[in-house]
Amino acid sequence: MTLSLTTLILLVAGTIAVSTLAAILAARLTLRAAAAQFTSERWWERKADAYSALVHSLHAMRGYVQTLQDVHAGTPGPMAEEHLKVQWRHGREELARAAAQHAFVIHSDAATELDKVAGALRFATNGRPHPESLPGEAEAIEAGLRRIREIAARDLR
Repeated sequence: MTLSLTTLILLVAGTIAVSTLAAILAARLTLRAAAAQFTSERWWERKADAYSALVHSLHAMRGYVQTLQDVHAGTPGPMAEEHLKVQWRHGREELARAAAQHAFVIHSDAATELDKVAGALRFATNGRPHPESLPGEAEAIEAGLRRIREIAARDLR
């Protein structure tokens, strides 16, 4: 059996076309998979950064409350009480900012927990002198910090 020249040309052209199509398809699938992996890794990094900012804010606020409690118990603090109160207010603002900035990244349970902490802090300072509100604030921050860490560990798996 002999093949005509036209049949041979068509056979070679078909083989080249199929090979080219397979190579383009493989390259496109590889590129799509690499882009999806990159996006997934970047999203995980954003989540980790968001949770880190929230934990940092809560931890700083916990430190301010503990220091203020020590000052009110008679232990001299590292700085003036008014300066600590200013830092406390900045910590609350930083927490609110971090929660607002990262609301689209963190898990809804974490956002709910932040709302609970914010509500508890408002309740703890509502109409009472600052020294009397410190135990309630410390408790709210500690519970929020513990819960945010749990949610972050679960969300970042």
